[in-house]
Amino acid sequence: MSSVQRVAIATPADIELIQWADCVVEAPVPLPAIAPTLPDLWQVELTGQVFDPPSLDELLLELTQGAYGQVQRLKGILELPDGQAFAVDFCVGLEEIEYTNLNIPPWLEGRPQRWSGLELIGHSLDKAAIRKVIEDAVLSDTVLAQYQAHYRAQVEA
Repeated sequence: MSSVQRVAIATPADIELIQWADCVVEAPVPLPAIAPTLPDLWQVELTGQVFDPPSLDELLLELTQGAYGQVQRLKGILELPDGQAFAVDFCVGLEEIEYTNLNIPPWLEGRPQRWSGLELIGHSLDKAAIRKVIEDAVLSDTVLAQYQAHYRAQVEA
């Protein structure tokens, strides 16, 4: 007699369809549809780049809602004009994009010289369009200097 058990992982809608398994475990998030090809991996280093907050919000929503392909996973470390860096994390099936402030000193003098970047995993990613929209969301040197002067004045006050 064998001690092998057949286990299936299924969404709530599919649990009743699984007849062959000895044990059925409910998937905590919807399982992705099986794709005929492996997903693409796209990475971009963004060290020194600082994002305009409203443009970054729009970019992340567009990425996760399919405007540039079917993103299954997105993660990265990004910089804001107030000198703060934060981690961003998204996975298909989760309710929303997760943001985590990093406990590091703010960078308020010029372009940050610490690593930042973004990684996407998905299908049919329009990499050229993603690169362009990222470039459009990044602050120019002049605007960044204005933001940083404002935030430095607040810290000194």
